[in-house]
Amino acid sequence: MIPYARWRPEHVPVRVFDTWFFVARLPDDAPAAIVDATENVRTLWTTARDALAAADRGDAALLFPTRRVLERLAQHDDVAAVLADARAWPVRTITPWVERRGEGDWICIPDDLGYPVTGEPATRAVRG
Repeated sequence: MIPYARWRPEHVPVRVFDTWFFVARLPDDAPAAIVDATENVRTLWTTARDALAAADRGDAALLFPTRRVLERLAQHDDVAAVLADARAWPVRTITPWVERRGEGDWICIPDDLGYPVTGEPATRAVRG
């Protein structure tokens, strides 16, 4: 497993969380994903592109950090490219911020960490 991203959104006073994302090559004989009824209620193996498409259709909800990580992963065509991407960018803690733009508030992240999308209107962002 290779560290890929670390997100620490601050939803003060509601909650602050610190989440790491890792990447790894899934073995051909990987076991089925299992619901543990604590952190997950449904599990599946899917691609980043398919997860984004499901969210765009309204079949899934993706929190702002998860959507950004999936967009970054979806830039790559295979596991080797994802692993190379993980090694190419430093893992810095990302704490999104709100930025006032002409059309309203945007949730933003740094633009120097390999993410293809670094801002989204606050009205569209899913936050936890």
